[in-house]
Amino acid sequence: MTRDEFGDALQLGLGRAVLHARSHYSEELREIILDVCLYCGSYDVQVEGTRAPYMYEIVSALPDREFYCDAVLRSLAEAEDDTDGVQRFRLATFLAEDGYPGAREALYRHFQPWHTWGDNVAYGFVDLDGIEGLLFVAGKVGEALAKGQNAADLGWVVRHAYETLGKQSCLDALDAAAASNQHIAVFLRELPKFDWELDSSTERWKDVEVLGYEDLVARMSTLNRGHLMSWGRKASEENLLQAAAGLVAAADAASQLKHLYLFTRRAFPLDPGPLLELACREDTARAAIVALAHVSGDRVRELAMGLMRKKSVHRGLAIDLLLENFQPADHAMALQWFLDEEDEEVIHSLGMGLEHLWKRHPAPGSATEMRKAIYKNGPCSVCREWAVRRMIESGTLPDEYREECAFDCNDEIRELVGAPQEGDAPASPAHAI
Repeated sequence: MTRDEFGDALQLGLGRAVLHARSHYSEELREIILDVCLYCGSYDVQVEGTRAPYMYEIVSALPDREFYCDAVLRSLAEAEDDTDGVQRFRLATFLAEDGYPGAREALYRHFQPWHTWGDNVAYGFVDLDGIEGLLFVAGKVGEALAKGQNAADLGWVVRHAYETLGKQSCLDALDAAAASNQHIAVFLRELPKFDWELDSSTERWKDVEVLGYEDLVARMSTLNRGHLMSWGRKASEENLLQAAAGLVAAADAASQLKHLYLFTRRAFPLDPGPLLELACREDTARAAIVALAHVSGDRVRELAMGLMRKKSVHRGLAIDLLLENFQPADHAMALQWFLDEEDEEVIHSLGMGLEHLWKRHPAPGSATEMRKAIYKNGPCSVCREWAVRRMIESGTLPDEYREECAFDCNDEIRELVGAPQEGDAPASPAHAI
């Protein structure tokens, strides 16, 4: 494996990078490994988690482990409200759990209750120090709120603390601490915003799916994309026809977009002309293309070709437009689109399109080639898991893939091939983020 190949594999979280680092480590790999420690390579952290457990496993087995550990701890001082910052704090949490000198102090010194990603860091303090960790986080969040600053939404962290430490124990500790700590007192007053069980102000939308179209329109401005998709999935044919007519009649972009969401999972029942027009407009293009994926017709197929030919920002959806407009040579064409692409986001979208295409139009003779391509080139470890699962089911997973899958960043992939034998590698910390 060349230096560049190692860097690519490490960025993707492939097990081959773990095996290579263990058997061919040299100082020339230091810069690459440190870079992936400090900068999160996950495609979607909300789904995959960070690379922290994976990188900690690699670093823990290296002869100069301290070089990386010390660099991670130093980096906390400049960590920002992003996924890189979350990964650095997660790595530092693992170090603190293992008793690494200075790790716990660095965590407490540099934690900031970031508005966007602070909750993902806050988990570590609860896991590390229980009630004391929760009180520390509550104090930091309360301090930010007292200053009128945005702070982390700790809904999931509060729930996690309740489940692991006991709800009443957490509330009693917060009550007691609030008597002498004004910042925790502020947090406690705001607790209903973080504790979903106490929050009585959040509106529920359980009745959306059963609304008739006219009632839906009356509430449409207050509904989000998920609500509208759910309604469209369950709508009667009569309601769906009314919705289609409503889309054609909609005069402003906001209303058009809301209506398009209704057809995310159901076929538009009228002539697709209006959808094709909306697919050419920047503000409605993506939603219109998603809706057109359920529509057959030469114009829809030509749209797919045009997206790729013009290098459209929405070309990642092109394969989905072939599902209802399939021709025999489409498997090879779609796979080549995927292999030729360089943009990470588009590669991911096209990869999901390949999954849909082969599922809808099976081609056993070329399925393994497609799945290997997703395994090697896809940026998302969840899509890689799908490819591995299907190759195992079909008996086509190569032996070399099976070996390296036991060290993949995705724990589900490891489980698919069986855990490595004792002594094969250090265990990966069992943390979601």
